[in-house]
Amino acid sequence: MLESFSDYISTGILLLLVGASLYLVMRMFLHHRRQRLIEEEIEYYQEW
Repeated sequence: MLESFSDYISTGILLLLVGASLYLVMRMFLHHRRQRLIEEEIEYYQEW
């Protein structure tokens, strides 16, 4: 399937890009979720 060294390099770069984009999406999602939980806690304690 992979015939030359440049094929390995391009495949590696592609995998790195996919991995990095997945990492960024997950990080943004988790950060957004954490912000929402913090806001809900603040609203809960403001009711007291």
